[in-house]
Amino acid sequence: LDVGIRNINATLTLGRGQRIGIIAGSGVGKSVLLSMIAKSTNADVVVIGLIGERGRELASFTKEVLSSHSRDKVVVVAVPADRSPLLRIQGAKRATAIAEHFRNEGKNVLLIMDSLTRVAHAQREVGLALGEQPTSRGYPPSVISLLPSLIERTGTSSKIGGTITAIYTVLADGDDVTADPVVDTARAILDGHIVLSRDLAQQGIYPAIDVMNGRCVRLYKGNFTKCTKYQISPINVSKKFKQDGSKWLHIVDLDGAKNPEERQLNLIK
Repeated sequence: LDVGIRNINATLTLGRGQRIGIIAGSGVGKSVLLSMIAKSTNADVVVIGLIGERGRELASFTKEVLSSHSRDKVVVVAVPADRSPLLRIQGAKRATAIAEHFRNEGKNVLLIMDSLTRVAHAQREVGLALGEQPTSRGYPPSVISLLPSLIERTGTSSKIGGTITAIYTVLADGDDVTADPVVDTARAILDGHIVLSRDLAQQGIYPAIDVMNGRCVRLYKGNFTKCTKYQISPINVSKKFKQDGSKWLHIVDLDGAKNPEERQLNLIK
């Protein structure tokens, strides 16, 4: 699936029917990246679920997307943060149901949900109000069961041939992409993840995609309509690029750099 972002198309290629998570902290550029994908993708239909976001951000996001050339194929389901948690949960389910409707018509659908963490927060509010016992970081067990039931509704239809390629944003509290229970649960269910780096964002590099930490490798045979050696070879090239880049960064770390500026100079050398 062409998402219109060269960095993703080249090194973190998405197949039709995949479920991908964009993991990042707050203020790193998740919403901007999603708007770029919504305006540039070649999917037949784009369904956008804006769940639990700020009202001002909803207005600017919808205005930017609906004013582009792809406005005729975009469906937006928006539930701002000041709405009840039940409405936020139903908004996520409604966006998924709309995507399922177009998939049943045989179309290739791109489902963008911003964000999966806000859906988990809404379910946490409902679960705690109903008397569930909090487990990991205050999340009740119903949160862990909601995420798989929501994500597994997307994917490829084996009978009709339509697909739902889902992109979920996952907010990492304190830029912790390993210990957060929502991030860990989503990473275990999704087919891959894209990590946005705060260091790259502070350097003014947008989209701040950390290619070395991203992983979109669960490409199944059903994800490709026509698999040829010319289409698969860029994936192998991107893997080799990531391996060489990781080795080079490891060498720079061992070079004795004491601060980021010195490390950057060593990397340039």
